[in-house]
Amino acid sequence: MPKQDSGFIQNDILLFRRSLLKKSKRFVVLIMIISAFMSCLLDPRPVCTAEFALINIVVLDTLFSPVDSLSLSVQNVATGKQYNFNQNNVHYKGQFTVFDDSRESELTPDPAPFKVTGYKDSLSFEDIFQFYSDGCHVRKFSGPDTVIIRRNHA
Repeated sequence: MPKQDSGFIQNDILLFRRSLLKKSKRFVVLIMIISAFMSCLLDPRPVCTAEFALINIVVLDTLFSPVDSLSLSVQNVATGKQYNFNQNNVHYKGQFTVFDDSRESELTPDPAPFKVTGYKDSLSFEDIFQFYSDGCHVRKFSGPDTVIIRRNHA
């Protein structure tokens, strides 16, 4: 009879160890989930994507045809700083980049006004846009998506 008792005891110990191991695994997983959640709360920075954000506009003439080439000037209204952006990233006739992620670090979460001016021959446009950074990419707060280029009036 003592051999049967030791078998029961060994079986109980084995069951206890398995139960403890399952509970330990659950505890570790729970701690990992809580840690991940807390790190999101404690680190306010957003998780950024690898995309390169562009803010483009479409420039049309008075007949609503896309303008094929243009001299573009972007100026920070507050500082007077001029910006030039690569226009090789546009894929459609009449589309032009007015801001992109290459200057994201110069923006804040508060929208800043920029004067965007375009020239072609005797035609031009001028508009005010507001750009800001969401912590990862540039964003447009205000400004048109499409502008009409018109004859200059002297």
